[in-house]
Order: sequence, then C-alpha cells, then structure tokens
Amino acid sequence: MHRRAVRQTLQIRLLGGFQLVYDTRPVTSLLTARLKSLLAFLLLHRDTPQPRGYVAFLLWPDSSESQARTNLRHLLHALRQCLPDADRLLSIDAQHIQWNTDDRVALDVAQFEAAVAAGALEKAVEIYHGDLLPDCYDDWLIAERERLRQTYLDVLWEQLGRQERAGDYRAAIGSAQRLLQLEPLHEELHRVLMRLHVLNQDRAAALQVYHACAGRLQTELGVDPGPATQALYHELLAAPPEVGVKRPAVSYLVGRAEAWAFLEQAWQTAQDHRPHLALILGETGMGKTALCQAFAAQVQAQGVPVLVARCFPAEGVLPYAPVAEWLRARPLPPLEHVWRGEIARLLPELLAEDPELSPPRPLVEDWQRHHLYDALVRALLPDDGSPLLLVVDDVQWCDPATTNWLSYLLRARPGAPYLVLAAARSEDFGDNLPLRSLCAELHRRDQIADLVLPPLNRDDALALARHAAGTELDPAACDGVCQESAGNPLFIVELARAAAGRGVGDMPPLPVRLRQAIEARLTALSPAARDLADLAATAGLRFEIAMVQQAAGLAEAAFMSALDELQRQRLLREEGPARARFSHRTVRDALYDGIPPARRAALHRRMALALRALHAGASGPVSGQIAAHYEGAGCADLAVRFYCEAAGAAQATGMPGEAAALLDRACALAVSLPDASFGARRASDLFERLGDICDQTGRPVDARQAFERALALLQPESRAARRRLQRKLSKLRAAR
Repeated sequence: MHRRAVRQTLQIRLLGGFQLVYDTRPVTSLLTARLKSLLAFLLLHRDTPQPRGYVAFLLWPDSSESQARTNLRHLLHALRQCLPDADRLLSIDAQHIQWNTDDRVALDVAQFEAAVAAGALEKAVEIYHGDLLPDCYDDWLIAERERLRQTYLDVLWEQLGRQERAGDYRAAIGSAQRLLQLEPLHEELHRVLMRLHVLNQDRAAALQVYHACAGRLQTELGVDPGPATQALYHELLAAPPEVGVKRPAVSYLVGRAEAWAFLEQAWQTAQDHRPHLALILGETGMGKTALCQAFAAQVQAQGVPVLVARCFPAEGVLPYAPVAEWLRARPLPPLEHVWRGEIARLLPELLAEDPELSPPRPLVEDWQRHHLYDALVRALLPDDGSPLLLVVDDVQWCDPATTNWLSYLLRARPGAPYLVLAAARSEDFGDNLPLRSLCAELHRRDQIADLVLPPLNRDDALALARHAAGTELDPAACDGVCQESAGNPLFIVELARAAAGRGVGDMPPLPVRLRQAIEARLTALSPAARDLADLAATAGLRFEIAMVQQAAGLAEAAFMSALDELQRQRLLREEGPARARFSHRTVRDALYDGIPPARRAALHRRMALALRALHAGASGPVSGQIAAHYEGAGCADLAVRFYCEAAGAAQATGMPGEAAALLDRACALAVSLPDASFGARRASDLFERLGDICDQTGRPVDARQAFERALALLQPESRAARRRLQRKLSKLRAAR
C-alpha cells in the first residue's frame, strides 16, 4: 500500500524553471512551451474553473476565436496524454477547465505561499528557487511572476529585520545579499548592507559594498551614489582605526600559532626595508581571511596604515579592481595633475571632482603603461618611507593587470618598509596562470614567503568545537564534529554550533553555511568533473578508482582529467595508488543529497554493473556492495540475490553476525518484490536460513522470530516446509 502511495506522488516546480516529477521519475514529455504555459495557468488558478474561451484567448491572443479554441482542444488532448493521472487531476467539460487540488500533488508555488502565510520565512526563502517560469514569455504570466517576486522580496526584507533585531548580523547580511541579487541598483539596500557590516564589526566589507554600489550605478545609470550613501561612506572612512578591520572570533585562531609567527616574521622583514609578498594558502574554511584580518587589526592598532581589498570571480576581467579599492580606502596624497590624470583611469570620480583634470588617453604604448604604474606607486606608497600594509583577500581571482602591477610595485622602492599580505584558496590558485608566474618570479627574486594552512589537529579541533558551541558537547558529538570536519575550522565551528543542545550522539543535518560553501565549489566544476563527482558520491565516502572509472565509461585521459580537477578543487584526495576518498564526509553527503532520485538510481545501477564487470567470476568479496547498489537502484530482485551471496561468503569466512545482518536485509527486500507470491516464498526461505544462523550462534530468541516469520509467509500447499519449520520451533521451545 505504501509503495502505491509513493508512485502516485506528483511534484511540480514552477519557481526557477519547470520541473515535473512523478514517482521520483522526471516527466520529460511536457517540454513544449505551450504545454508548460497551459499547465502553469491551470495550476496558478486552481481554485476557480476557467472558461475555455478565456484560456484560448490568453494563449493565442492573435488568433481568431475559432482557431484559438481548436488550438486549445488539441493542446488539452496532448496534456491529457502526457500528464500522469490526467483524469484525476483535470476536470474538462464543454465550457470550463479546472485543475483538481489533490494532497498527492506537491506544487512549489502553493508551498511557498503557504509558508509565507504561516510566517515560516526561512522555509519560504528555501522554496523560492527563482522567478516563476523564467523561460516563459506569455503576457498573462508577467503579472503572476511579478506578484510572487514581490512577495519573495517582502519575505526577505521581513527576515532581514528579524535577524537584525535578534543581533544575528551575519544572517541579516546573507538576506541583504539575496535582496541585492534581485535589486542590484537599490541604493537604500546598499546602505542597509553597509550598516549591517559595521554592526558585524567589518568596516572593510562595508566599504567594499559602497564601491560595488558606486560601480553599478555608474555602469548602469551613469550616476554617482546619492548624498545619504556618500555621507555614510565618508563616515566610515573617518572612523577610528580600531574599527577599520574586522576582528574575527578568537575561535578562528585556535591552533594557528605557527601561522601567526609566520605573519610576524613577514612583517618584521618588511620593517627591515625589504618589501615582499606574504602569501597564505588554504582550502575554503581554513581561516585565511580571519587570520589576515586579525593580523591587520594588530598592525593598524600600532598606528600603521592598512589598506584592505578583495578580489571577486566576476572581476577577473576588470583591470586593477583591488588596486582601485586600495586607492579608495583613504584620501589620495597631494599629486601633480599628470599623476592624478593617470589615476583617474581607475578612479573616474577624480574627473568630476577636478574640472581642470584632463581625461587620460587610451593606453596604446608600453611607456604609457609604465607611466600608469608609477602613478599608482606614488598614490599608495608614502613618500616619507613610513611602513604600510596592503592586504588582498581571495587573490586567486586577481586580474592579470593587477598581477603585473604587483610585480612592478615590489621592485619600485627596494628600501621601503611595506608588505603585501595576500590570501588565496588552494583549490583555485593553480587556475590563475599570471598569479602563479608572479609567485615564481618573486621566488627567484627572494621577495615572497608563503605558508599553507594545514587542518587542525584533534586537540585543537576539540578546543575550537567547545568554544564555538558555547557549551559543553558530549564526547560522541565532539568525535562526530572532529571526524566530519577533517580539521577544517569553518566546518568545525558550524557543525559544533549545530550540534549544541542536541541529544547524545544525534548529529545535526548539514548547516546551511557549509552547504553553501560546498555548492560554491561544485558550481565551479566542469560538466565532466561534476558528473564524476556525482558518480563518486554514489560509490561512497571511500572508493576504488578503477570501480568509478569503469562506471563512468570514460576514456582514460578524460577520466584522469576530471579526477585531477576534483583533487585540485580539494573535493577528493587519493588514498594510495588505487583508492580515493572525499575530503570531508559533508562534501560527499551534500553531493549525494543533491542528486535527483531518478539520476541517483541510474548511478547506483552503473556502480553495480561496474563492480560485477571488475570482479567477474569472483564477486563474493564485493557482493555486499553490489547488493547495496542494486538496492539503491530500485532493483530489489538483484539486491536480494547478491545480499544472499554476500551472506554465504560471510558465513564461509566465520562471520555469522555479518551473515545474519545481510540476510535480514535480503528478507526485508524479498517481502516487497513485485511478484507477491514469489516474494513470499523467497522471503520464507531466507527467514528460515536466518533462523538457522541465529540458532547456530546461540541466539534462540532471534532464531524463533525468524522461523515464525518464515512460517507466516508460507503458502498453504507448502506442507513439507511447514512441518520442517514447526519441528525447528518445537526444538527451540524444548531447549528453553
């Protein structure tokens, strides 16, 4: 009965794109624009019967009434042919059409509106994957799309207000950033985000928001930020030094004594009039940004100017983006017009401030670029030889023009006491060829010091987990956090906070922030690498490389290229020459949970076939894995067969407990086989076999229960088997 109910479930998604899933299987026959438009109209107006003439006019406004009605009749016929359970879901007569509301149909628009009505803001935000049918351009849809979009905006604003009132500024910042994705030219929203960053003790981020706002307004509208936004910006520039750089939570610096000593040594080298680059490398979540911010705060507290910038992936083709951010972080020194004119290439607002300043000519000659380089050095480095710290985060996304200028900067004034402190993600660093070339050049000139942040050891991970949780975690939760995080500070903090207050041994679901961090890595993958990642996630946390290669069906060169990409992105790491594993269990779980059910079943089937091909004729040792993959693929009959084979192998090698567990799984699947009569006979045999193992290993209670289950499944004509089971039960009762 349960299986029939599952098969009748229909999931329909209209937000962010059209998707229809029936019994875990995507319905691909509803792919024409007209069919989607008709179905969407009926779903969105499901509470009211719709006149056929009105629907025909909406879908074919330029056709005659008779032609539009004919078109609608043909379209309804096509809809009934390809829509599962159409007769149950659609009411169609000569005058009206209506979608019949059914509790077995899950419509995301209805779920979104219900969550909004119930005040479940987080759930509403989670459901809203994007605008209503963004690839549909029918006139009737525009108003509905805008209504839902506005509702989503209202939800985000209300959620932001609640988060700010609760003091959860980090969450409020996330809501504001979602709003900005939808309304990038909303100047008041930029001011709200700036204020939130200030409340979160991150003035540098607030300044970055201003510069992003100014750039967007200038690019899209050709205007500067308004007086209120500029006033807030100048107020931030005039703030005391101690609020200039965000001070991270002490928790992020646990276990980073070596890294802190590295930074102090790099700064001391700069003070000895040896300018150079200090590079901090590490995978996402290792605490690079927090470490640099904390060190910058200490340097700034000593009265030393600190300029902070950050690179963004979208700015990879925008020349000198971080340099412009450094220049805007403080007033420019007095410079001659010839130099200010060059700087106006990066700061066009200088032309508006000084009418006598001539617009710079296009860069066509090498000497002109040298002139620009010199102007930027004059603007940033103090003439009096005082120290300076330049910080650039996420330098793996640095544009080539900035990379070339950094090489010039570190040669321009050999005896000046300044340091460039850069942080980069290890998984993306290798993709930036100009940056790698710069580092190689600086190594030859002995002008670089680099450090890779390692994972935290167990003691430091436990200390960080307890600090982040704000309460004492039970030993099982501590062990779980350490194991799941693999020493990554961000993972430790988020998992520990999620685990705080939960039951003993009750590990929390993957926190949203971790899922977002993992999804950001996955988004950057090539299609081939993403497909391989899904396949590897189906194989498990650890897997044989040959098995996944066999299942992938790729040529060796293509497979190794995709595998290498996953390793460079720190998603996988090798365990010897023949095995690999995911860098974190949470990465594997996020991947596996994100695979649609139909695709997941297909991947499991491919894994089962790959194992059988690799171990043809000798599948005993891996028959349990084959069975598990067939179970994941929904092939219950094959799963039963291989679970039995695995149980036999376990029993032959003296592991009766494992054999019993495998048989128990086989019994559960056999009962659910499509052929009920065959399934009952098969399950009865398996329960009897399970009872024999339990009896032989001194577990009479389990043996009796297994024999009773076997007896209950027997058909009336199975008299010999019935007598045999009754004798076994009698023997157990006598022994008791």
